[in-house]
Amino acid sequence: AGQLERSHISDPACQKRVAEVYCARLLEVEHPRPLRSTCPLDADALASPSYSIEGHTPSGDVLATDYRPARHVALAVLILAAYRQQAEFVKHLVQTLWDPRHSFLIHVDPKSEPAGELLHDLRSWTATEPSLSANVHVHSEVVVKRSGASLLAAELYGLRELLQVSE
Repeated sequence: AGQLERSHISDPACQKRVAEVYCARLLEVEHPRPLRSTCPLDADALASPSYSIEGHTPSGDVLATDYRPARHVALAVLILAAYRQQAEFVKHLVQTLWDPRHSFLIHVDPKSEPAGELLHDLRSWTATEPSLSANVHVHSEVVVKRSGASLLAAELYGLRELLQVSE
């Protein structure tokens, strides 16, 4: 509460909402819900422009009881990048985690400096590496203000895109 009072958010209702969202995210991390055995995606809901707000609740009440070993689990990885200096780190991270089952989305902030170099570098890198081009995607859609709501918007956009490219 003290941090919010000292922040740039002056509206008490907005401070309350930020605190609620923050606390909900903390609870999700501390007490994750068990995975469901099925997660059918509703194509109409996914195509809706308000999907990231309305969300999607998987149907089915059966909890997954058969767990696969970690080496058999496909991952969807979202990387948010904004600075030219991050290019080599992002490449190393993708190469370290890379597996043909995994899907990667690298979201480059459109206002990254100098003028799109990071985006061009990462797109060129994935295009010249045949093993990466199928499951490493580079996008630049959401302008991000650090610690602002746009950071959450970029995360939601990235996760939505990962759902679509990893089907």
